[in-house]
Amino acid sequence: SYVYTSGLLFETTYYWAVRARSTTDSSDWTLTYQFITHDNITQVAPSNGAAAQDVNVMLDWSTVNGITYYDVELDTSASFNSTQHQYQSVTNSYSYYYPSNLLFGTKYYWRVRARHSADTTSWSTVWNFTTHDNVYLVSPTSGATAPGRKRDARLVHRQRNNEL
Repeated sequence: SYVYTSGLLFETTYYWAVRARSTTDSSDWTLTYQFITHDNITQVAPSNGAAAQDVNVMLDWSTVNGITYYDVELDTSASFNSTQHQYQSVTNSYSYYYPSNLLFGTKYYWRVRARHSADTTSWSTVWNFTTHDNVYLVSPTSGATAPGRKRDARLVHRQRNNEL
């Protein structure tokens, strides 16, 4: 058998033991066991210090069971106090967030925490990434001609990692 728990405090030691009961008798208690709830969120992507990230980057972290919301902070300041500061609460259905209105060629700092009705985790470690600031011409190549036809140039944005 098993029992689901909810509303446990983060970074707290809990002790537990079990015994069997019937209408006429009960067993002895088992040995007492313990566990400690964790108080951290693990960021996944973009990796800390990542460069040339798309301005539509996805911030991703590991899922925490039993929480209600994730809070995400993003800023151009490691102190999270600039005019570019973004704060968003995301429901527990998602362990990612797409920030909006990011600037090209800018270094961003981000962190995340989890919460439920009884407690809130500490903020994760502050990670950073930089958005790309370059657009590369793919087609036509420099000096290319199309004999006998007129053709409009096709500009394709390609990031440094060759993704369109």
